[in-house]
Amino acid sequence: MTGHIKKFGCGCDRKKKDCDRECKKKTEPKRIIFECGESVEAANFTIDSSSQETFTLARVFVDSSKLCRPQVKIEFSTQVVFAATPVTDPVNIRMTFTLKRQCGDGPEMTIREWEYINSFDIDNFTFAARSVSEPFTISFCEPLQCPDCCEYFVEVTATPATDFTNIMSAAVNPDNDASMSAFAKGICSDC
Repeated sequence: MTGHIKKFGCGCDRKKKDCDRECKKKTEPKRIIFECGESVEAANFTIDSSSQETFTLARVFVDSSKLCRPQVKIEFSTQVVFAATPVTDPVNIRMTFTLKRQCGDGPEMTIREWEYINSFDIDNFTFAARSVSEPFTISFCEPLQCPDCCEYFVEVTATPATDFTNIMSAAVNPDNDASMSAFAKGICSDC
């Protein structure tokens, strides 16, 4: 049997060198960006405050300007720590975590919100207080309409007088060591 095997996407009338270069270009891996963020501040709520309190916990910068139709994945983790009074039921705590983005000189935009809610009764609890420490994580992915240099950041908000019941102290990111990172990749390589 005689014949010739044609490479996918290469025409018969092209020079072999040009054909190989074009085929190689189509199989190059997609570029992936990984960025480490930074912890910004600890959130120590004033328990008797009737005003809403907001703290910026962490941020990460992502430059997707060289990616074609970029997708960005944000990873965030921290600790929620609070102490409850020992003799009064029930214990309730509620906080709102907000992921925001600002690209270039554009406006700051809220991307998504998550609620942290914890509620329990203290039956037969004899210690001075009950302390709770729980991890809180966010994993979020979004396509960007316009590649740009963007800052992503996470805020936590609560109004202690209405969002906390029988809470003696409440903090998020108490050691100021929240973790935030971003992955970005282009979903096409021919742009």
